[in-house]
Amino acid sequence: MRTNPTQIATILICYLLFSPVLVQADTIGRLMPVANQAVITVFRGRVSGDDSNGKFLFDSMNVPTQGTFLGPGKSIADSSKVLSWVCGDRGADGHQCTFMIQSGAATKIGFSPMSVRYEVNGTEAKSLFSQITANTTAGEFKFTNTEGTLSLTATVERFLLDYRE
Repeated sequence: MRTNPTQIATILICYLLFSPVLVQADTIGRLMPVANQAVITVFRGRVSGDDSNGKFLFDSMNVPTQGTFLGPGKSIADSSKVLSWVCGDRGADGHQCTFMIQSGAATKIGFSPMSVRYEVNGTEAKSLFSQITANTTAGEFKFTNTEGTLSLTATVERFLLDYRE
């Protein structure tokens, strides 16, 4: 069963608003069994005030700004909508990026501790890579968040998202 983006956004917002862990982490992962997906959110640290992770991800997206459930932002998704990556610029509140990963052939989700691995190759990887800006001299995209729990690696041949608590 697929969940529409409005339902996902409503569930996500409620989950984030009522989660006490938010005051300590800049990246948070949540499993959403009802929607059969994992959600990873990167935001400006409430304690540190650091917005570097969200801003870097937002700036790395090579797609036009549009309306998203996070406000003005950018959105990237794979062809089957298993991966949806949305970043919003919330002005004084910083940047927020959300990765929604549906259960599927390209996805491995672990529950205790939470882990998510999304990996695609070939045409799908090339399509995703074309929507981000390479940031290494080798022409790759690499990102690891401040906490070391989320990493993204992309080339024209392979796209990998790895999250581990």
